[in-house]
Amino acid sequence: MRILLTGAGGQLGRALQVALERHQLIALERRELDITDPAAVREALRRHRPELVLNAAAYTRVDGAESEPEAAFAVNAEGPRHLAKASAAGGIALLHMSTDYVFDGTANCPYDESAPANPRSVYGASKLAGEQAVREHNPRHLIVRTAWLYHTVGHNFPTTMLALAGRGEVRVVDDQRGSPTYAPHLTAAIARLIESGAAGIYHLAGTRHGPGSLPLTDAVSDGFRQQHWQNTIDYRPVQRAILLNLDRWVRESIEPPPSLMPRIGDGTAVRRESLREVFMSIPGMGFLKALPVRRRLDFGPEMDRGLPHYPPKEGEPFVTLVSGVDDDGNEVAGIRLPDVSVPLGTYTGWTMRHPDTGAGGQFIPLQGAVLPFPRSRQERQALGDPRPALEERYGSKDEYLGKVRAAVQDLVRERYILEEDVDRIVAGAAARWDAFHAVEHLSPMLKDQVATR
Repeated sequence: MRILLTGAGGQLGRALQVALERHQLIALERRELDITDPAAVREALRRHRPELVLNAAAYTRVDGAESEPEAAFAVNAEGPRHLAKASAAGGIALLHMSTDYVFDGTANCPYDESAPANPRSVYGASKLAGEQAVREHNPRHLIVRTAWLYHTVGHNFPTTMLALAGRGEVRVVDDQRGSPTYAPHLTAAIARLIESGAAGIYHLAGTRHGPGSLPLTDAVSDGFRQQHWQNTIDYRPVQRAILLNLDRWVRESIEPPPSLMPRIGDGTAVRRESLREVFMSIPGMGFLKALPVRRRLDFGPEMDRGLPHYPPKEGEPFVTLVSGVDDDGNEVAGIRLPDVSVPLGTYTGWTMRHPDTGAGGQFIPLQGAVLPFPRSRQERQALGDPRPALEERYGSKDEYLGKVRAAVQDLVRERYILEEDVDRIVAGAAARWDAFHAVEHLSPMLKDQVATR
């Protein structure tokens, strides 16, 4: 691929040149391309004709931005705007590098891509403005946020500490938390993103942040437990089909299948609170004690100039809509894999802390749950579970697998699954049938209840 790299002389730019060496790379330092000059940007794209623009140019002096907001916004906001407009005009994709400073840092859990931005510095505000400009002006964009970047070369925290170590006592702040990112690791991931053709938004029904797997476990990490077994839906086959559809869209102008997002118009997008009754009726499931709330924030009349007022004024909370669920508690919208359309249990993209780890019932980010159906009618009645038992749904394992295969073939016809993945998906369903029948308790929270099978 022919890639034009801006900011090639910086710490990240130099690491990217190594990671992208298999591509045809045009690496331009600031003296070769000033992204704050719109005419220079247009000329560079006309002259080099790249397939992708990778913007690693940035004003990175976090403290300096407080006294130089115009300079920070010129590079971090207006520069990306010029790149987005020029690349969009030429039908060129744009990958833009951003930062964790777009968040306020007050959360007690990791930030994911959907977390609302709330910068608390001029630097963060300028980077967020750059993200917004990219999203607004070039639909073929990819934004990559990173944090605490370091390398063996360049100006960064480790090299600064090593330089100071020989001067005696070193005094440094100790009240910050972050995730240091080794530049070669980041650039390797960027290379994989570029080669995957990642872009667009899809909603995968009933899934958590990452693909699920067996064996059933309630362990999260660092000794934490969740109230349910971890979600076991493996949605990687859908990702494979999506990437192929995106590639065909770009190369052959073949429209991809619809994203199937929940919609207000057809009643599939509902308020989170409306699902409480369904989940509370399922033994061992429950519902979150508190739902995260995101409020509108007013940073004052000069925010557009990079002069936010702190603290911001809090306004009304945003309304959060999610997919509606059926009587089993499974989502009705989205790409419904056989796990959801021919279910063995209730699958959710959320879960709660186990009481043994403290703060039971509170939300755990990035995790999901599965609560298997009762195996027999007798077990269902003993638990008082409203969901039909597995033996009431399927006459045998073979009958179940036949329905799974039929559901997968429907997804193949709709282009959400590749034909070559059908047998693998059916084999995974067979493994989950065995695991769900063998598990001693349907939920970690039901261990104290005696169920007769």
